[in-house]
Amino acid sequence: MSSTAIRRYARIFGVCALIGISARADARSVTVSWSRNAEAEVTGYTVLYGGTSRVYTTAIDAGNVTSYRVDGLPDDQTVYFAVQAYTKTGLRSQPSTEVLLPAGGARVYLDTPSNGSALQQPFVMSGWAADAGATSGTGIDAVHVYAYADGGRGTPVFLGAATTGMKRADVAAFLGGTRFEPTGFGATISGLLPGSYLFVAFGHSTVTDKWSASAKLASVQAGAVVSIESPAAGSLAGQPFYVSGWAVDTRARTGTGVNSVMIYAQPASGGARTFLGEAVPSYRPDLAARLGPRFGMGGYYLGVYNMPSGQYRIVVDARSTVSGAVEASDNRVVQTGPLTIVDSPDGSAPLTRGFAISGWSIDSRSTRTAGIDAMHVYAYPLPAGDPIFLGPAQMGVSRPDVAAIHGSQFEQSGFQLTPKTALAPGWYLLTLFPRSSVSNAFATPSALVVRVAP
Repeated sequence: MSSTAIRRYARIFGVCALIGISARADARSVTVSWSRNAEAEVTGYTVLYGGTSRVYTTAIDAGNVTSYRVDGLPDDQTVYFAVQAYTKTGLRSQPSTEVLLPAGGARVYLDTPSNGSALQQPFVMSGWAADAGATSGTGIDAVHVYAYADGGRGTPVFLGAATTGMKRADVAAFLGGTRFEPTGFGATISGLLPGSYLFVAFGHSTVTDKWSASAKLASVQAGAVVSIESPAAGSLAGQPFYVSGWAVDTRARTGTGVNSVMIYAQPASGGARTFLGEAVPSYRPDLAARLGPRFGMGGYYLGVYNMPSGQYRIVVDARSTVSGAVEASDNRVVQTGPLTIVDSPDGSAPLTRGFAISGWSIDSRSTRTAGIDAMHVYAYPLPAGDPIFLGPAQMGVSRPDVAAIHGSQFEQSGFQLTPKTALAPGWYLLTLFPRSSVSNAFATPSALVVRVAP
């Protein structure tokens, strides 16, 4: 076997230009990790490092392992790392793609999951992050977590911002100050398809304004999985809005493996869940392409109407056809906001020249007015095309029927618009963006499909 033949196997994971070392809270130490060679001829690995890129002054025979801890590194110097594979006959690969440990700066360590672990969802990514160069606080103001599919070779999936501020007495003792105690972070992970992933935590330094990272390679096991894709976490969800995503159980031999997706809303502060309804299945070509044609109907959606404004945790439960039980759940907190109802058109008949748009919109968080101070209307050509701005609607139209239901302050909640822009014949997604006077922001739009007659 030639050195060229084994060269490609000595890689620090699959994104080594970004990650591959993990700092530990006990010394200026790192753990260097890499993917195992697939060929039996490779019998071990050498860890290389030095103070200059591609100039390695130290070589350590790590043996036939996939990680190695290096201690006693200088705190004031950037150290560059690479890994080299070798065979029992003495053949060696070229050094792998390089990763570095910055001088001082932010340190991130991912405690869980552990390298090589098999994970059942949901699971927790946790660890610590600090920048000892900070003069106050922990030196870290955000930790973002990602999953790289195919063992690190795939496109990164943003899993979210981790919860920070968790107490870590060991880190405080190592870094020499109680202000470094709240350096822990954690994030509950769900919604990943089965497979091998490189899990990465990126910590953002308030000192350097740069991101440092730590990673672990682990596999997500087959089973029921559900993912919420909309609405976005933390978003202002104007009503009506759609809860949508996908749910499958890859253990199933037929169908998608999920026969029911149930959606609930729970006050973010706690309390009983309210059942919003059972979702409608939808086709997802991305699932069909990745998992096979029978998983194409693994998508779901449900329209949500007339919820009181407030912060809610949207919860989605998926029932597996394999076990007959709810095995997967996902959730996210959103702020429900404006409720927008379009009275005309209603999509039942083609629109003629000079058509009018009318309806009403309220934000029940408002204490004095209807809570909506603007409505911008667009037409999106179907199946594709640039949006056409039809104009701002006239606000403040009297709606005593709305006031009778929601209260007298909402009487001036009506809107109307006769677009001056003529639309060419065809199909359009008529989209209305309400602006809340409570949040001073546009909320998630309301939309309906219409056809303009020739």
